[in-house]
Amino acid sequence: MVYADDFTIYDSSDAVKKLTEKEYLALDAEIFSELNKVRADPKSLVDALKAMVPLYTDKIFKEDGKVSIETKEGKAAVEEAIKYLESATEAKKEVPPPKLRRLDGDTDAWKTAPIIGTKAYTLTDGLTSACKDHVKDTGPFGIRGNIGKDNSDPITRIQRYGQF
Repeated sequence: MVYADDFTIYDSSDAVKKLTEKEYLALDAEIFSELNKVRADPKSLVDALKAMVPLYTDKIFKEDGKVSIETKEGKAAVEEAIKYLESATEAKKEVPPPKLRRLDGDTDAWKTAPIIGTKAYTLTDGLTSACKDHVKDTGPFGIRGNIGKDNSDPITRIQRYGQF
């Protein structure tokens, strides 16, 4: 299992890489930039995902020369993402982001949510803090998913820092 806490990336036993604050912020910005790219052009991620499929054996993802990663869903989730992104279309006009809502146990609700907007989103301190809280709350304990060890859900964590 790999998770991050503050500026350290861990594996299941020891810290494997201590990031400087500058490296951590650069990684954060790079991930956010890639998410914006996919919002604007959903199909832009398809080739990279297709290249990942043969690297799976059941639920184990293994790149040459790197540590194997055991995933929860395995290859099937990647194939499902490919199918979804291939059918997605970019927005033809700017659309506001959807209103936050709880999924009430519907773990498949994302499948019917369109990829919307061509306008890039921007990072906010409040949302970033809510995410960091969740990593600190769950990462060290190996908890996966959106519900925190403190039973908080994403909306509860976000609302600690304001209304978005």
